[in-house]
Amino acid sequence: MRIINFAILLIFLISLFPVYAQEEIETTDTEIIGDEEVEQTLEEAIPVEEVGVTPDKATYGLKLAIERLRLALTFNRAKKAEFRLRLAENRVKEAALMARLNKLEALERAKNEHARLIEEVKLDVETIEDSEQALEIQEELETKIEENQDKIEEIELRILIRARGLTEEQQAKLLALLEEFRQNNQEIKIKVVNKKDVIKTRLRAKGLTEEEIKLRIKERRERLEVNLEERVQHQIDQATKMLELANRLIEKAQTEKNVTIRQITLDLKAKAESKLNESNAALTDSKFRLAIELARQSKKLSALTIASIRGIKEEKLDEELEELEEEEDELEELEEELEEEGEDEIEVKIRGNLAKVEVDVNGIESEFILETTNQEEIIAEIASRTGLSVEEIESIIKFEVKERKEIRERLKERRGKESEELEEESDEGDEGDDEEGKGD
Repeated sequence: MRIINFAILLIFLISLFPVYAQEEIETTDTEIIGDEEVEQTLEEAIPVEEVGVTPDKATYGLKLAIERLRLALTFNRAKKAEFRLRLAENRVKEAALMARLNKLEALERAKNEHARLIEEVKLDVETIEDSEQALEIQEELETKIEENQDKIEEIELRILIRARGLTEEQQAKLLALLEEFRQNNQEIKIKVVNKKDVIKTRLRAKGLTEEEIKLRIKERRERLEVNLEERVQHQIDQATKMLELANRLIEKAQTEKNVTIRQITLDLKAKAESKLNESNAALTDSKFRLAIELARQSKKLSALTIASIRGIKEEKLDEELEELEEEEDELEELEEELEEEGEDEIEVKIRGNLAKVEVDVNGIESEFILETTNQEEIIAEIASRTGLSVEEIESIIKFEVKERKEIRERLKERRGKESEELEEESDEGDEGDDEEGKGD
């Protein structure tokens, strides 16, 4: 009976299609503001994918209705979660296209649909049964979430580079909407990471050894490794094209327009090149996740280099540099983790109102995220999840807290040193000119 009802609903929806088609509003692509060379390179480095009917079309509601019908006919919870994450990725792609065309209302509609899907995925993740297969499913979901994050970051790069072609209000609105996409993605990542840890704990209680659990995860990761390597290469290719564009723009400004490039712009470009080289080295060493993060940083630094040349506001540049400092700290932590594998440790990294907990004690590994920064509450939760005593935890636990204020001060100090160095160089140059004048 249920299937018959769905079939009737599908026929009804399809019968509405001509009506929607007649009501569809014809829209023409707005001219994308910016230098032709910049836009062309952006299309090559960060192409906007076609996604069929977009949120600015009258038939978008029909597209969503058909997606919901397909979801209703998918009864396996794990498959449902995976399908919803694919749809969430489509919402991000739609957002990229709407951002490119400055269609803010349509972008907001994509964002709202993305948020709805993420909330539904959270429920799916909670209801997936605890099993070895479920552990593998969590790995796949985590990979899909990371891919969605890649797409969100690509939109941000486009917005930063096109800053000159947007009003302050447009840019602020675009970045605010983008932040909501990022927050939604972060929320589901927390849910998946925590669910994976719960499954591991329950599998241990059922008699599986730590080695058996690690083997299941390792086997799944190896099957996903080919895709991971492709992601690394994709990120490196994008970073390379972005850096090439930054170099061309600097050269063009210096030679054709006789413009003096600010030191901060040259420093950003140099850091982008350095991160790209590090990413290639990490790929050679098969450190794929590290290589991805390094390539992401290189892309962001190149984007900021280009944005700096094209007139990004100083306040926005400082804000982006603060975020990069945070990411730099996380990269250092990732490198340390790769070097310290095998040692007993409990690390708690506090960022904002979240605490990321990583436990590796007596061969037992556990990782989860808590929405608290209270150290006593964190220790109590670790004890509850691992069976370790409070005394055992306190003897090896390390807390690391990074605040925005601390990062901001570090940036100011670095910028102050750079200014002093420039002044010294300028003074030395003036002294040299004076001596030459005396000689004449």
